[in-house]
Amino acid sequence: MRIYKKRFSYLFIVVIIAIVFPPSKLFSQETITIGIGHQSQCTDTYAGGIIMKEMGFLEKRLPHSGKYKDVKYHVVWKDFTSGPPITKEMLEGKLQIGIMGDYPLILNGYASYSRNDYASYMVAFTGFNLHGSGNGIVVPASSHIYSIEDLKGKKISVPFGSAAHGMVLKAMSDMGWIEGEDLTLVSQQPAEGEASIMKGEIAGHADFCPWTELIEFRGYGRKIFDGSDAGVPYLHGVVVEKTFAETHPELVKAYLKAVLDTEEYIRSKPEELSESLEKMTGIEKEVQYLYFGPGGILTHDTTFKSQWIRALKYDAGILQKMGKIGKFDLTPWLNDSWLREVFKENGMDYEAQLKRKELINVTGWDEECEMEIIEPRMAAQIWPQGENIRGYVSPLCMMKAYNKLADSGQEVETIYTTDFETGLKLFGDKAYYVLLNKGMESTILSFATRRQAESFAKKGKGKVITFKEALSSVTD
Repeated sequence: MRIYKKRFSYLFIVVIIAIVFPPSKLFSQETITIGIGHQSQCTDTYAGGIIMKEMGFLEKRLPHSGKYKDVKYHVVWKDFTSGPPITKEMLEGKLQIGIMGDYPLILNGYASYSRNDYASYMVAFTGFNLHGSGNGIVVPASSHIYSIEDLKGKKISVPFGSAAHGMVLKAMSDMGWIEGEDLTLVSQQPAEGEASIMKGEIAGHADFCPWTELIEFRGYGRKIFDGSDAGVPYLHGVVVEKTFAETHPELVKAYLKAVLDTEEYIRSKPEELSESLEKMTGIEKEVQYLYFGPGGILTHDTTFKSQWIRALKYDAGILQKMGKIGKFDLTPWLNDSWLREVFKENGMDYEAQLKRKELINVTGWDEECEMEIIEPRMAAQIWPQGENIRGYVSPLCMMKAYNKLADSGQEVETIYTTDFETGLKLFGDKAYYVLLNKGMESTILSFATRRQAESFAKKGKGKVITFKEALSSVTD
């Protein structure tokens, strides 16, 4: 009888617990999904995308205390070929965070302004180029076209809605061209455009980082127009869906802290990073280093500098002028409040960073000419196979060293030089050179396009030469 009563008591207690605390509540765990749209084929998004993903920086920053003590995170990384599809999935509620270039950012902001079923904030910048480099136009390597003016009446492809598309629209606006009359545009994603250039099926292809340089490096095409020619900074940034941002501000801050962690990692070992990125993305290390190495095309800074905001507003004006969007004010959409909190929590000075320019130039000692490298616009580099990259004070010193390596049978991965006018990092064997003879001394300067080289040669009474001719001139 006592055993029966004891069993009954235990059963009664279990029943009461089951009623008050159902199993679903006892053992359930809240799951928060964080969908992130990134672009593994777009270098300027890497600080908020592929590098963060592969290094696990976000997971290290996600909170596990307070209201997030018992939370399980489901981080979903989705890879896209351009920015517009990321916005599409954000509109559909499939993504909470997106990383994209300037014109796609504006289109996302306009969707936030003009739609009742979607709202977002831009919360940080990632990669940028002060001059606008990163976008560009290439033509087939065998083409006789050497300037954008030569494309009049022809057809080129570009990923529609991308930063490169915006660059083309800006260039056309500057020249007073009308789409469909002076230049016909068709939409092709980066890999499609590369194939069209390789097969010679199209007059030109415009694309964003790093595709014009990648096509150039692989030998299919030749760059005739650089984004710097458009005269507007090239920017990338992060947008966050509004409800997610306001419901989970701690998660937005965790993501932004991970961006800062990633940027610090990027700065630390650019050569090793470039080799790792080749494995992560399939884009050759030589192209990656062109962006991430010192003096490279890409600079990192998350802060909302006034010149970046002016550039975005200018870009919005171009899209409005071309009838792509209606008028709207970007100001309420640009929201650096979470970023400011992150800087404060990290013990960093946001206002000081706003005034700072994070330009990292090539430095060191030139062993060939036995001089310190101090002039960024003249700096050059050689990447010997299996060795560390070597720096030089000028193209002339680099070519002397290159000839010696060739004579010794030493293989070279690639060489880099610098556009004399903009400071843009270039592949040395793809650049155009101007030979200036001053008395008994000769100087060699490098340029991104033949048009730039020819213009400078006329002013300085120099001669435009190819890389091979430049090497020969050094030998002679």
